[in-house]
Amino acid sequence: MPNADRILERLRRLPPEMRFSELETLLTALGWEISHGKSSHLMLVSPKRSTITIALVKGRRVKRFYLRKILDEIEIE
Repeated sequence: MPNADRILERLRRLPPEMRFSELETLLTALGWEISHGKSSHLMLVSPKRSTITIALVKGRRVKRFYLRKILDEIEIE
């Protein structure tokens, strides 16, 4: 979990973009499920069963807009 803690701290700083692999590490550690949608879109399902759909930039990066949505959902839990 230490790695996930570092990623969460970075997420709280809201960088312009973040690698999806980092988010995947954090979200799976928190119990989220990740499923593939159409092409570059992914569906993230929180433990509370709410869903967030995000678009990836060039298949690897997530923009700040989506990072805010994810952070809001994490902070509510």
